[in-house]
Amino acid sequence: MRIGIVGLGAIGGSLALAWRDHASVLGWARDPADREAARTAGITVVGGNESAWPTEMTRTAILVLAVPVHEVAPVVHGLLARLPDECLMLHVSSLQRREALGLSEADFRRILGTHPIAGSERSGFGAADAAMFRGATVRAESRATAGDRARIDALWRAAGAARIVWEDAEAHDALMSWVSHLSQLTATALAAVLAQQGIAAHELGPGARDATRLAASDYAMWAPILDKAPRETVAAVRRLTSALQRLGDALEGHELDALEEAWQDARSWRTRAEDGR
Repeated sequence: MRIGIVGLGAIGGSLALAWRDHASVLGWARDPADREAARTAGITVVGGNESAWPTEMTRTAILVLAVPVHEVAPVVHGLLARLPDECLMLHVSSLQRREALGLSEADFRRILGTHPIAGSERSGFGAADAAMFRGATVRAESRATAGDRARIDALWRAAGAARIVWEDAEAHDALMSWVSHLSQLTATALAAVLAQQGIAAHELGPGARDATRLAASDYAMWAPILDKAPRETVAAVRRLTSALQRLGDALEGHELDALEEAWQDARSWRTRAEDGR
C-alpha cells in the first residue's frame, strides 16, 4: 500500500516517519527545506515542480492532506479531477466543518477529517517525530463508511494511535474550542502578561514554562484556525475571563472559602484527567 502525504510539517512529517517502515510513503511539501529534510530522513519526496506532484499523488491508496486549514480547499479542488475513486483522501486539520474548510458540498463528500490530538508548538519537518502519535487519540468523522473506517483505523494505529473517536464535524469543532483553542489563547495571554510585566524567561519556574509552552506557536498557523473557529471558542474565552475575574475578586476580598472551592474543583478535575477518567 502506498501512502501519500501532502505537507511535511510537524503532523505530516511525523506521519511519514511513523509509516516509513510499514508501507511505501510518498511525500510532498511546498517548503523546499521541508522536502530536503524529509529526503534526508529517508522519505521518498516528489520533485518540487508545482504541476508534477499531483499526478504522482494520484497513484496512492490513501492520500493525507497535512496542510493549513485554509489550504485544504484549493488542494482538494486541484486533485479531485485526477484522483481515482478508490483513493481514500483524508485531512488532519483541527477544524472539520465544511464551512470552516471552504469546501463545496461535492468536494466535502470526497474527503474525511481525521484529526490526531497531538502536535508541537514548533513547525516544519524539524518538529516531526515518529513517536508523536504514540498513545494519541484521533478524532475522525463519523460519516466515514465501514470500509473507510477500517482503513483509517489501520493507518492511525500503525502510526501509534491508541484510540479512534468517531463524531460529526460540528461536535469535533465545538470540542476543539475548549480543548485546543482555549488552551492556546490562555497560554498566549499568560505569556503576554508576563512579557508586559518585564518577566524574563530565565526567571520562570517549570510551572510557568509548562503553562506558556503553547505561546511559542506560529501565529501564521493559528490565524486561519481562529478565523474559522466556531462561536463556541468565544464562549470558552469569556468563561475563562469570568473565572479569572471571580478569582481576582476573591483574592481582593480575602474570601478564602471561594478560593478553596475553585481550587478543589480544579484539583479534582485534574486528578481525574491524570487517571484517564
